[in-house]
Amino acid sequence: MKKIILTFLAITASVSAYTADWTFTPKLYVRGGFTQSTDLRAKGDGFDSNGSTPFNAQSYNQTNAFQPNLTEFDLYADIKDKARIVYGVNIDKNERFELNGAANNDHNGLPKERQAYIEFYNAIGKDGTLWFGRRPYRGFGDLMDGTFPLDERNLFGGGVMLDKVGIGRWEVAYAVNEDPNTPNTNDVFTTNMLLNKYIIGIDDGNITFNGEVHQNNSLKDEYKSYGYMIGGQYARWNMSIFDSKLYNIFVLNYSHGHLGDVEAGEMASAFDSKKKNEQAQRFTFKIGGDLKNKAWATYYTIKYQNHMGDKQDANGYTQRGQNWQFTDFMLRPMYALTSHVGVGIDGFARLIMRDTTVDSPSSWAKDQDVWRLAAVASYHLDPGAENIFQTAEVSVLAGRIHHDKETTYFKGHKASKDADFIRFKYTMQI
Repeated sequence: MKKIILTFLAITASVSAYTADWTFTPKLYVRGGFTQSTDLRAKGDGFDSNGSTPFNAQSYNQTNAFQPNLTEFDLYADIKDKARIVYGVNIDKNERFELNGAANNDHNGLPKERQAYIEFYNAIGKDGTLWFGRRPYRGFGDLMDGTFPLDERNLFGGGVMLDKVGIGRWEVAYAVNEDPNTPNTNDVFTTNMLLNKYIIGIDDGNITFNGEVHQNNSLKDEYKSYGYMIGGQYARWNMSIFDSKLYNIFVLNYSHGHLGDVEAGEMASAFDSKKKNEQAQRFTFKIGGDLKNKAWATYYTIKYQNHMGDKQDANGYTQRGQNWQFTDFMLRPMYALTSHVGVGIDGFARLIMRDTTVDSPSSWAKDQDVWRLAAVASYHLDPGAENIFQTAEVSVLAGRIHHDKETTYFKGHKASKDADFIRFKYTMQI
């Protein structure tokens, strides 16, 4: 099916070239970095169970406070007001898009297809757009933790977008994902996804309501289940306050069951079982953004997650399973020394509020409070007219991280609760 769709896209492009004017818009987004101990001997092992992630200030499989490397190149080909073809690849070791042949830990830096889809405008009435192919469905991003709320990665399917439904736009899509982390070696675990989004446009922003149903399929009956999620995102930018520009996002989400290896609303769970009688409930609240002017900037994120464990017994679902609640605080005030150079402080803290397994303390979650504090110096390659704090920058962070449990932060170092580090990072958007 994938080859058929890609072949159709190529044929469509070739035929349309003789009948319509084309415009091509390339876009590149890249971020990355590496972390060293102060003696510059080695990068960190990370905190996850297999020690494969870069050094970061988080625990287990939650989103990295030090963002993983991410390089995306997209090409938009527009055929006047008739259609748009989008093709995008990932480069480097990008762990965010692992499904259906996209990037994974073993691709050795080769580009991997992230999106390849076509949109037909006015295909369903005057205000209806039809699309099919592979694409992500993203909300607006958070700089501090590097996430995209409402991010369904690598959908493969199709959908309809109706521009004028009441006061907003309604989008519905059906897609399939194949999970490479199958419950058993002989299984092929797939998820059918039905997505509904209602988007209300406001001045310099929008409000998105999101509802999804996921059907999980497996060769084994114990892994066949349904999951669902409801929630949304409010995003606003260019608001004027204190002679500065404010960008702000607000995310609220609730889910029940396995969501098929997506990061929709950052609903990743430390104990997300695929079994139908162990379907976790999760609740997420988040507010983040930045406030910037010519002289200074402040980036901030507050995120609360409650992973409410679920076990099914003779009396139905209960909340006696694994329960994990935490709140993350991220803050980075910056000051402009020159038209290109900024300095500031970067802080992160995770507070574990509850950790239980079947009414007993969870040993895996005990003593997982974390904090990090670092000095920051950044050089901005293309400062804007209003302020220097744009997305094209290279930075150096130097500071200390503390973990309530002794942790091996760097290869060859002894386990300890504290470690000093230096991190080199870059973020660019062209």
